Amino acid sequence: MTDYSWDADSFSYSENNSTIHAQGNVCLSSSSLLLVSDVMRWTRSTNHIEAKGSVVLTQNGMRILADQISYSLNLGDYNASDIRMGLGDLLVEAGEINQRGGNLNATNISMYLNEPHALDPGIKIGKLSYDFNSTMLALTEPNLVFNELSILELPNYSFKNDEYSFSPKLKIGKQGSLGWYSGLELGRKLTEGRKAELEIYGFEKRGLFLGPKFSHYTSRLNGFSETQFHGGWIRDQATDIGLDSGGYRIKDNRAFTRLSSIHRIQNHVRVALKAEWDSDSEVYRDFKRNRFEQNQWNDSFAEITHNGEYYSVTFLANEQINNHEGMIKKSPQVAMRTGPNLALGFYHTSSIQYSNSELKNSEGATAQSLEEFDLGYRMQKKLKLADGIYFIPSIAFRHNEYELDDFTQKRTLGEWSNDLIINLTGTKQVGSEMLEVDQLIHSMNFSMGHRRIVRLNGDADLRDYSSFYSSENLNLDPLNLLDNSKTAEISPSEVVRLGWRHNWSGEWDKKYRRLATAQFFYDLVEIKGGDAMKSRPFYGNLLFLPDSTVNIKARSKVDLRSGKSHRHALGIGIRDGRFHEAEIMYHRYLNTGEYIKFESKKLVNEKMTTTFLASYDLKYNRLPLWRIALQIRPGWSWIWDFSLSEYRNTAKENNLSFNIGVKLARF
Repeated sequence: MTDYSWDADSFSYSENNSTIHAQGNVCLSSSSLLLVSDVMRWTRSTNHIEAKGSVVLTQNGMRILADQISYSLNLGDYNASDIRMGLGDLLVEAGEINQRGGNLNATNISMYLNEPHALDPGIKIGKLSYDFNSTMLALTEPNLVFNELSILELPNYSFKNDEYSFSPKLKIGKQGSLGWYSGLELGRKLTEGRKAELEIYGFEKRGLFLGPKFSHYTSRLNGFSETQFHGGWIRDQATDIGLDSGGYRIKDNRAFTRLSSIHRIQNHVRVALKAEWDSDSEVYRDFKRNRFEQNQWNDSFAEITHNGEYYSVTFLANEQINNHEGMIKKSPQVAMRTGPNLALGFYHTSSIQYSNSELKNSEGATAQSLEEFDLGYRMQKKLKLADGIYFIPSIAFRHNEYELDDFTQKRTLGEWSNDLIINLTGTKQVGSEMLEVDQLIHSMNFSMGHRRIVRLNGDADLRDYSSFYSSENLNLDPLNLLDNSKTAEISPSEVVRLGWRHNWSGEWDKKYRRLATAQFFYDLVEIKGGDAMKSRPFYGNLLFLPDSTVNIKARSKVDLRSGKSHRHALGIGIRDGRFHEAEIMYHRYLNTGEYIKFESKKLVNEKMTTTFLASYDLKYNRLPLWRIALQIRPGWSWIWDFSLSEYRNTAKENNLSFNIGVKLARF
């Protein structure tokens, strides 16, 4: 039987001692209970307590403040009125609360996260039920309120009040052709590594949009699995939705899905799956405008790769799942590569590849089909001329077979190559406290590579297969015969390429960090089809990290003979601890234009953050995009988001948009 300890300013007893009255700083306690009040009455026959005035009940890790409480010492059940209590991270106020067994029920509840702030919205609930055994929390008739005014009726909801977070977010705003909108985003961490989310938006001109999300990550010995899913659906109520990219009228039942899944098994096997489906070419652009820039071209494929110690095998297949866009379908593409393996003093590399490709138009019909078989072999010898100086001669051949719409072509190419490589390393004592560098370490690599490709046998003139390959390469072109994936574009040629690489690192307090890297490559001589110096491409890549707050990046590829610019990019980033971040980028790709992009973020204080983004078109001297945002956390519960943005001179989004959002920091 539980022993209870009593304390009070005064006690009084009934005639038969069946009832005990206590007044003034009354305290009843045991090993599992603490009950404090101004007045308390104990009925001994039923072992029942009635407490009134500044009541505080502490039991099972829960603390309840109430005006009065009725408590059973035998069962541990109670009934309280006008209460205030903590439930996990939640602050709860209720008109009445009672506990029977392992269940707790409350009515007329106001709920906040920690202490409420004047600018924090709250949640009012008609009824709350909590199961201590399962930690299941059920909410009936919940409403989102601001200054005691209901602004949104929420659906009844139940969840586990455990260590996993629940994060709702409310948004309202106006966006171009979509008009005014309001919405709710619900996020729930299901278990460690698993999270589910749901977007519910109502658009003034379009209707109700639903967008589920799911993510899963798990790690295991020598491997991991990661899956992400994002979808959206709406029955579009616009009177005239418009036409898709193929000129067809868009149907009102619109949806999209984005699925990606990657699995690494025992560090040897990699399985990747990606599926991006849109009901029409405009649905993602209409309802996910801020993400459209990174989702303009859909990709759907399945890939399995096995990497051994000296070989790799890859199986790839992709499929056209969107009828509004054409694609290059490969089903399948199988590749195997071995080496380089050392045998008889030489390094040997071999490759074999088969692919069946189809050119699909926007209606899903096959315009052309290409069957390709490729076999390659390379043998090289590494000769040391002196410390840090190496000469590497090699020979290679590559045999190709193509079948294009029942027309077959074959050829075999040979390559003779020579590489001279010089490696130098040096150190210098600096002793700079400003840069936090005691010693500067510099390594340099100079290379000169010669490649000559000749046709050994087979067809001299191939058909044009360029439509089966991806777009132009903006990076450094492959030099070796076996490394070029666009086999039909390889032709007899002779190239001399100069390479110059640098790496600087610093040592401070017996720790090392990278300071800068530089890479330069220049094709001094390139002969193709008998035309000397047909092109002279130059490629450069720079990274400068003077300290942890600054980074400078640059990358360029240009043909110095014709003047054709493939890409130019320059960026400077600055980060001052947590308080200031800024980055300015210049980029130019082929003939797509020249842009300067600026992004900044400032932590004004622990409760306020501002961000700014702008993109400037140098070709047309205009500002196609700008965005400014403010995030405020007035209390400890809710975070307010405000943003204003504008698009100009685009195909569809020429308008000013603003958004107001509020989300829970944690729930």
